[in-house]
Amino acid sequence: LAAVRAEDAVYGEGSLNIGSYTDLKHCVGELKDLTDDAFGEREDSQAYNRRYQREAIRNFRHVKRLQRKGSQLQLQFQIENNVARTDLDNILKSISHMVSELPEV
Repeated sequence: LAAVRAEDAVYGEGSLNIGSYTDLKHCVGELKDLTDDAFGEREDSQAYNRRYQREAIRNFRHVKRLQRKGSQLQLQFQIENNVARTDLDNILKSISHMVSELPEV
């Protein structure tokens, strides 16, 4: 807004007057405020990006740990499943053997 007033004052009268200087001063002040705001937003954005990156790295590490743990559990269940299958096969063989040894009626 101050820049528009300054431009109107310059082009309206053809030369700079006291009002033009005042308007230019306000314009420079507004530009400085905008620049300060922009740098503040940039700093906030960079801080947010750093936090996001730290969180993403931490989450990635956590996922990797969970994947390793899941793989270990899956392997353990497979081993236990094989042991149970072998035990059941042996029990069935024993039962079949005992049944075959029974006298016929």
